[in-house]
Amino acid sequence: MDWHLVLSAQAGNWLPKSVDDKIITRAWIVCICGCYFSTSCHRNTKFYTDPVEAVKDIPNGATILVGGFGLCGIPENLIGGLLKTGVKGITAVSNNAGVDNFGLGLLLQTKQIKRMVSSYVGENAEFERQYLTGELEVELTPQGTLAERIRAGGAGIPAFYTSTGYGTLVQEGGAPIKYNKDGTIAIASQPREVRCQFVTRKPSALKTEFLTYFQAEQYFKHLQTKFNLATLD
Repeated sequence: MDWHLVLSAQAGNWLPKSVDDKIITRAWIVCICGCYFSTSCHRNTKFYTDPVEAVKDIPNGATILVGGFGLCGIPENLIGGLLKTGVKGITAVSNNAGVDNFGLGLLLQTKQIKRMVSSYVGENAEFERQYLTGELEVELTPQGTLAERIRAGGAGIPAFYTSTGYGTLVQEGGAPIKYNKDGTIAIASQPREVRCQFVTRKPSALKTEFLTYFQAEQYFKHLQTKFNLATLD
């Protein structure tokens, strides 16, 4: 395939004349190439009108990636489909565990979830009860690390560097994944491999201040989108 012709066809006869135009051109190229090289290519996408039909082939013991942030952008219809199919032993990978009567909290109530790989779980009382009584396995993972694990797994990347969690139970191991009924630890997390304790230089104060302001402005607007896009890869 002649990619020059493809890009020309997409961009028409328009040519960049300024710095802003060049930026837009690069964005076009990234967008078009992403469509052709994405592991979740739109040409393989199938649309369903019935959520039960969409999830009926998910077997017992499956690992599912659930997008969204908090209660925003979650696949509530597909979760309802899983309730109807009654699939058991699910490992759910999601930023949070929903609440008692919404989101993944519904699957927790029916005890269809065996293990949660998650970041923020503090608003679900049933989740807490099952975890502390040894009914549920929980692998707590920092939010950014969780999103990158999903993205890296979809892209076939076996490992990546992150300083998040260094010096804590996340890195050193020993965090309780599952309790026994008597409160002792049945399954503990394993230590993470450490190759380098210091990877990059610290940013300047001005850069840090800018990033903090920008992230505060965009945080809730884009986080649920990022988790959904990560699960699609």
